[in-house]
Amino acid sequence: MYEDIRIFFGQDDAVPNKSVQDMMSSRNNVCNQENKERSREMKKQKLLACLTALCMTVTAFAPMAQPVQAQTDVETAETSSTLNVIPKPSEYTMNEGTFTLGADAEIAVIAEDNGKAAELTNTGEYIAEVFRASTGYELPVVEKTEPENGDITLRLDPDGGYAEQAYAIDVTTDQVIIEAGAPVGIFYGVQTLRQMLPADIESEELVSGTAWTIPCAQIADEPEYGLRSMMLDVTRHFFTVDQVKRQLDMLSQYKINTLHMHMSDDQGWRLEIKGEMYGESLDKLRTIGAQTSCNTNGIRAGQYTQEEFKEIVAYANERHIQIIPEFDMPSHAWAALVSLSFLNSTEDGRPPANGYDNTRPYEGWDVGFNSLECRNEKTYEFIDEVFRQVSEISPSKYIHIGGDEAHVTSHDDYVYFMNRVTEIAKKYGKTPIGWQNYDTAVENPEGTVTQFWSTGNAKFEEGINYVVSPADHAYMDMKYDSDCPYGLEWATHNPVDDSYNWDPTDYGSKDQIVGVETCLFTETIATDEALDYMIYPRVLGHAEIGWTAKEDRSWDEYKTRLATHDERLELQGIGYKRDAMIWYNPVNFRMPMDEGSGTTIDAASGPYSGTMNGGVSWTEGKYGTALHLDGTSGYIDIGAPDVQDEWTIGMWVNREAAEGNNAALISGTQGELKVEQYKDTKKVGVTKYGEVDAAFDYELPEGEWVHLTFTGNSEGVNLYVNGEYSGHLDVVMNGPANRIGANSQSGLADMGYMKGSVDDLQIYNSVLSEEEIAEMMEDPYGFGEEAYWTMNEGEGETITDESGQNTGTLTNVGWGEGQEGSALQFSGEGYVDLGYRDAIGDWTIGMWVKAGDTVGTNAVLVSSSVSEIKLDQWNKTGKVGITEAGVADYTFDYSAPKGEWVHLTFVGDSNGTTLYVNGEEQDHLDATIDGPMSRLGASSGSSITGYLNGSLDDVRFYTRALSADEVAEIAQVPTDDETASEAAIAALQNMVEKAIALGSDDAALTEAIANAQAVLAKEAPTATEVVTALLDLSEAMQALNTDESPDALRKDVQTTIDFINENILNDVEGLRPGKVQALRDAVQAAQTLVDNPEATADALKAANKAMTKAAQELWEIVAKAELEALIEAANGYLDGDYTAESLEALQAAITAAQAVAINDDATTAEVTEAITNLSNAIAGLVEEAGVDKSALAYEIELVNEMITNIDNYVPSSVEGLADKLAAAQQVYDDANAAQDAVDAATQALREVRLNARTKADVSALEELVAYITSLDLRAYTAESAEPVRALAKQANEMIANAEITQDEVDALAEELQSAIDELQPVSDATITTPDNVATDSTTADKTNTAATDMSSMMFALMAAAGAAAFAAYRRKRS
Repeated sequence: MYEDIRIFFGQDDAVPNKSVQDMMSSRNNVCNQENKERSREMKKQKLLACLTALCMTVTAFAPMAQPVQAQTDVETAETSSTLNVIPKPSEYTMNEGTFTLGADAEIAVIAEDNGKAAELTNTGEYIAEVFRASTGYELPVVEKTEPENGDITLRLDPDGGYAEQAYAIDVTTDQVIIEAGAPVGIFYGVQTLRQMLPADIESEELVSGTAWTIPCAQIADEPEYGLRSMMLDVTRHFFTVDQVKRQLDMLSQYKINTLHMHMSDDQGWRLEIKGEMYGESLDKLRTIGAQTSCNTNGIRAGQYTQEEFKEIVAYANERHIQIIPEFDMPSHAWAALVSLSFLNSTEDGRPPANGYDNTRPYEGWDVGFNSLECRNEKTYEFIDEVFRQVSEISPSKYIHIGGDEAHVTSHDDYVYFMNRVTEIAKKYGKTPIGWQNYDTAVENPEGTVTQFWSTGNAKFEEGINYVVSPADHAYMDMKYDSDCPYGLEWATHNPVDDSYNWDPTDYGSKDQIVGVETCLFTETIATDEALDYMIYPRVLGHAEIGWTAKEDRSWDEYKTRLATHDERLELQGIGYKRDAMIWYNPVNFRMPMDEGSGTTIDAASGPYSGTMNGGVSWTEGKYGTALHLDGTSGYIDIGAPDVQDEWTIGMWVNREAAEGNNAALISGTQGELKVEQYKDTKKVGVTKYGEVDAAFDYELPEGEWVHLTFTGNSEGVNLYVNGEYSGHLDVVMNGPANRIGANSQSGLADMGYMKGSVDDLQIYNSVLSEEEIAEMMEDPYGFGEEAYWTMNEGEGETITDESGQNTGTLTNVGWGEGQEGSALQFSGEGYVDLGYRDAIGDWTIGMWVKAGDTVGTNAVLVSSSVSEIKLDQWNKTGKVGITEAGVADYTFDYSAPKGEWVHLTFVGDSNGTTLYVNGEEQDHLDATIDGPMSRLGASSGSSITGYLNGSLDDVRFYTRALSADEVAEIAQVPTDDETASEAAIAALQNMVEKAIALGSDDAALTEAIANAQAVLAKEAPTATEVVTALLDLSEAMQALNTDESPDALRKDVQTTIDFINENILNDVEGLRPGKVQALRDAVQAAQTLVDNPEATADALKAANKAMTKAAQELWEIVAKAELEALIEAANGYLDGDYTAESLEALQAAITAAQAVAINDDATTAEVTEAITNLSNAIAGLVEEAGVDKSALAYEIELVNEMITNIDNYVPSSVEGLADKLAAAQQVYDDANAAQDAVDAATQALREVRLNARTKADVSALEELVAYITSLDLRAYTAESAEPVRALAKQANEMIANAEITQDEVDALAEELQSAIDELQPVSDATITTPDNVATDSTTADKTNTAATDMSSMMFALMAAAGAAAFAAYRRKRS
């Protein structure tokens, strides 16, 4: 058999000379040898046999004369040595080459049974629909009799020896065949094939540029366990049909075949039950039982109709998933008990309150505080009716009957109940499943299943079948870690590796295992986002545990495959937890340490920050400021993980002499880098904890700044000193990145405190080159002499200066029209981080500013931690100013106009600070500050103030003081039109003289000459005036030429071309680029005509006019003020209550208008059109119909009921309830109330309702106190009586306290009962008896017996009142 596999799997071997009949016979002989035993070896033989048979069949349909050849277009495709498929297939072989899915491919279905063929067709359509979206291919699904090249073939072979869920896949360069014995196997094969394609196959949009290749391979696969399940709790928070379908889609991809739906609990009953019983409508399970949920993270109430449940079942069945409904009982039944009176034999038809609100379902997390009445026949009649209706709509052989955490149900009642319910389930043909405790209660376990959810070292009971879901591994509602935003922690933290590293056989024999299940209870989970985060990626590991044999699973191998599934999950909109142990997030960051004050340091790039501890202080650094460590207690915690594989770590170090025998530079979880190695070697070194202390042959000098860089990889660690290689150590370890200046491990006698200063820490997840290491020494946070940001990006989250080296990061800052091009638009809540340190000494900062109204007490233009330049000085003076932090605020005598662009330049030197406005000196202050260059638009530091409201453009920083002329040059204040150049004026003068020389009395020429002379007479004519006069004069002179022959016109056109080239296009600075290009194009087109001897007169005249028009448009002044004002007004409508359609149209018009507003080349016509369209969009806004007040009405109804029973609540918890109700009622009655106001009123009322707390039930305490009062405590020893007296006093005080909690009452009652039970009688001789009390021994005996009897009576009383009166049991899970 193995020889056959080699022959048929090999791509270079010719097909053996066998007939098709021989191959088919061989195939059947091999496959029919399957042994019935479940041993692993026999299972492997079976899979290999089926795979061999499939390969033989594939070969049978291939051309017999030639070996299969790879397609030329995929010959160079890379092939993988493994499959990144989850779950991991049982057996597979990878071969060279790939199959490429082409546009002409078909999905072929081969099945002899017509009914099965229909199922295969459904599967084909299912996967074709997935593939069509991303590939754009038609992929028709067609029935065939033989596989064909280029196709994906789904072939059913019921006689092929396949287990029910098994399948085989053969991928060659020509075709793909998926074969199975049953449709479910084909479905699983399709899911495997889906994962073999590129991840882009999951895209819901057409993908271009991707080759849809599948690696050549043979796969034979079947599951280890037949049932692979996930439990979804829809009671504690309800999830809609579509939300459930979304999860079914994902589960089916990983071959999960069961969804267990937790349908009833204390918080809700989630399935419609029809009819009535005992005159009571069962719809109350909806109208009462389904109206709330757990209140953590929001109420999510609801119920599935039976039709909706059938819809879920049908959708699941299409994906070969069964739905198992669960109705938890006898406990976890509060929602049913408060809904249906006939389930309670109490006078008021309500369950015993036991400190809970027995009028409605529960919204908290407590468990086990209630029970169905186990000896009430109505209970079983109700269960029978539920199971009858469910059995009619649930095709699964299973029904889950709960059975967990029945804390207030006696053992005998529990056993009786579970066996009665078991028989009801079997009556309707269902196999009951019950949570643990069921395994010890069921009297006849045959035909039952217990769900195992114990933790630790618990084991199966003998003779019981189990679905295995240990809470410490398989409960996905357990937090990943302490930082997880959702979930609980009662069992353990359940990180991704722990959820994979277990096996069902850890708890007992495999023969007892029906399947595996992972559970998700939803106390804290209320949204799709929370579902996704807690389920994925953990459920993928559980899927593999259920499918793949224990000996074939390895965490290290699995996590490599899991890492490739991120894009698949993302393309399907799954918000999974991107766990660092799977998807390693590279550690790349730089900390310049230039804050200069405070106790934290931030990374200029990367997500990390440092916290200063102990003896750490600020000092002068290599660049800017640095951190000084005192050598005895100081260190900085960064908290970054170790850098895996390859890394580079560098920083400036200024070492001082220390008393310790080693000093850590930076440490992590695996080791540390040291400025002084252990045992006072004084050498720089590397320590790998528990293994080695190694030292370089280099001693760091004292009292001077030295740059140290360490690089690490699989060969060891290298040291670079001041950018030059210094040495190597054969120590392989991860790069430490957790703590600067001390050891990261706790409890050490010598923490290795460093003494000295550090500056500019850099950590990278790669080994840098020597050139890059040398660059690490440079100071990138001073930018040299100049940095200039044009702000012309127009979009995005960053700005970059003209050098391309200096970048700023935007936070809550938008884009708008600038003084030229685009600009940054600040709205009073954003800023831009540039990260530069202050310019010390001389500096210049200039920018264009358009001021808006100040939103706070001041408005900052640019800042650092020690100085600020302000558009509006502190306390809203309205004046421009500068601030030296902690020293003084200085104010210039200048206020920037609102809504107008103005250029401000600030120049600082030893004489003070000078303000220039539009290039001219405005004011001077004698105050000197460092030039702030860290942040635009707000103050620096963590406590941000001074947010700017306005726009900034064209920002320039200089590390020198510019002269007045230089300031004027960078300001470049435009006028409505620039003054014409001397060359243009001279050209116009020359043209006037030529026109006069013609001696013509033509009226048009005479007028043109007069206009030109008027322009020349002006003191400073504008460029527009001169060029217009030139062109008008030229056109009038050309009109005199009556010779319209092509040769004459060609001469005129050439004259115009030459004039434009010499007088306009030779200097285009300041002109609009688009218009300049339009003129160049017109000139080029005209020149082409001039050079063309075949050009017609009409074409030449048209060319002249085109050039003239393009030249005139160069200086066209397009007014945009009205458009800009309209855009601002239109934005104000976007928050209004209008229909989505009309708001969408308005947003489109605004976007189009903004594009025109920032377009330098926009024409007047385009501006006019934008104004018209925007006005029409505003006029077309349609108000949103109606306001939804249903939720508010519901809250008002609930609170009114609470007001009616207000004496039942703790006074402090309902304080202000009536006022909140009145306020909510006022909003409800307001016909003009907006939806926001209704929603706010609803939330406010709900919050106060949820905060209400019912009074504690003190009846048990009152009974105990009454009993104690009846006792003569003198009849008991003083030692035993004194605690009773003291506790009785506490009980009286507690009974009088309306604010007391139930837990406090229960605890004291238990303590008091215990003290009563401990009473010890004294002997007759020691009792002092009043004269009127009998003293004979008979009476004394009766007294002692009475005490014992009363104690027994009280115990019975407590049991009757319910165990919850004494102890609030928590769920075992909590």
